[in-house]
Amino acid sequence: MTRAAGSCASSPRRRGSDSYVYVVSPLYCGTGGCTTLVFAPQDGGLREVSSISVTRPPIVAAEMTSNGWRDLVVHVSGGGILPGHEARLRFDGRSYPSNPSVPPAEPVKGAVKGAEGDSAGQRHRSRHTGQDALGTL
Repeated sequence: MTRAAGSCASSPRRRGSDSYVYVVSPLYCGTGGCTTLVFAPQDGGLREVSSISVTRPPIVAAEMTSNGWRDLVVHVSGGGILPGHEARLRFDGRSYPSNPSVPPAEPVKGAVKGAEGDSAGQRHRSRHTGQDALGTL
């Protein structure tokens, strides 16, 4: 059985919103987490921009941007990653890094201020730092 949790955040580069979908399924999950898909509106539909493996909630579309796209912050743990931590993913002009556990993903220290659409606007506590995921970087 496949389950998914989604969120939208306004795009800083154009009118409209980008969509972030966390997919939970044996086909999309492993010991390090599950896949997050990023979509952008195109021609009345959606196009996949990125597929990011081994992510865990909370997933935050940050206020900070790279190449006109919001930076993403995801929790990384399991699959041999100890201790878990938050990783910042910057858009490189074509896509986000496909694996947040290795460079160019960057470990995050402290809290991150998110866009209005992330996680239904709720505050989440970082599993690693114990800080609010919606704060300041």
